[in-house]
Order: sequence, then structure tokens, then C-alpha cells
Amino acid sequence: IGAVDPATLKSLRGYLNLAHRTGVFLSQWSSGGIERCKLEFRGNIANEDTRLLTSAFCAGLLQRVLEGEVNIVNAQVLLRDRGIQLAEHHDSEMGAFSSSLTISVGMDETEWVAGGTIFGNDMPRLIRLDNMILETYLDGTMLVFTHQDTPGIIGAMGTILGEYNINIAQMSVGRAATDAPGGLSIGVLNLDSCPSEDAIKAINAHEGIHQSAVIEMPPAGELPSWLL
Repeated sequence: IGAVDPATLKSLRGYLNLAHRTGVFLSQWSSGGIERCKLEFRGNIANEDTRLLTSAFCAGLLQRVLEGEVNIVNAQVLLRDRGIQLAEHHDSEMGAFSSSLTISVGMDETEWVAGGTIFGNDMPRLIRLDNMILETYLDGTMLVFTHQDTPGIIGAMGTILGEYNINIAQMSVGRAATDAPGGLSIGVLNLDSCPSEDAIKAINAHEGIHQSAVIEMPPAGELPSWLL
């Protein structure tokens, strides 16, 4: 991608921020290497210049693994230089939101999926994680955990974190759209500080927790330098 029109950057700022944050998220949520990425644009956003959004995602995905600056001009080249395949799909028909973005990254037979949208003009939200439906903030320290959908799990997480003096700023839970209560669910806690290794061990030791991950995201309102 060559020089980018500032007016275009401004008009797409919310979704450029969303795409970038989704890349940062998936770089940590996925385990192991990535050999392919697919971006699906749905609704009004599918009619925009999605090349910029794809580049913003690539910049986020590579942000934590490359020392040099990654921006929307060089991100796609840097990604492909690492042998990672990149594909786009467009569907102008609206789903549950007027515009949404779903990104999958994969290695061999494994896929990790994150979907997002914008609330208002500039509030990015995560609305899908793998096959789970939820709605949560995409900023700060996020504790993501899969768990058995039984009473008391969320309370137990609060108790454990409280014992380690970690405050919960926001909370979201979700399950697959087709699942009945009692199956596998997902929880996301936005925390005011990063939990220690001991706190994570205590969480993973709970019998209802399947797995957990701490995801470090940019603070709310922070934009990459190329979007300022």
C-alpha cells in the first residue's frame, strides 16, 4: 500500500483501530505459529477500501513479534515475507450489526477466530471468540478463560483475583449460540492490573476452568502512531 489519504484514514479510524486491536489480540490468543489469515468484512464496511483494514490487522498481528516499526504501509509485505497467507471475503448483507469484522488465523488444522464491531464512532468491541458469542471491551489487561457453564464460576474468579488484590473493571461471559446451559462457556475479565503467575495458577487450578490466557491490549483510547 502506498501513501494513504488522511481523509480516508479519518473516515475509517474506528474500524482501523478495531482491525489493529484484533490483530494484537489474535497474536496472543493463538498458540504456536500462524500460517494463514482470513478477514471477513460484513455489512457496510464491506463496501469500503478494506485493503487498509487488512493492513491495520497485519500491523497489529506483527506488533509484538517484530522490533522495527510496523504500519499500514509495510505490514502486508512483512506478513507475507514470513510465509503467512492472507485472504479477504466480503459480504455487504448486514448481520446482527450494520458492520462487523471476523478474522480467523490458522496453523495446520487449528483455527482461532475473533469477531468485532464498533459501538458509536470509536468504541471497539469483541463480539465473537472462536465459536462463542459475547460482547466485551478490547483494551487493557484481559483475562480470557473457558469454563464449564455452571453456577459459581464467575464468583470464584472474583474471589481468587480479590485474594491477589486484583480489581475487575469489566466482565463479559458468553456461549455458543446453539449451546444449552451447562456446556462450555467463555469469560472475559478486564482487569486493572496484570495478574501474577501465582494468581493464574490459582485460577487454572479451579475445577471448572478449562484454560485461561492473559491478553495485554493497548489502553482504551490509545491509537497506533500511524493513525494519530
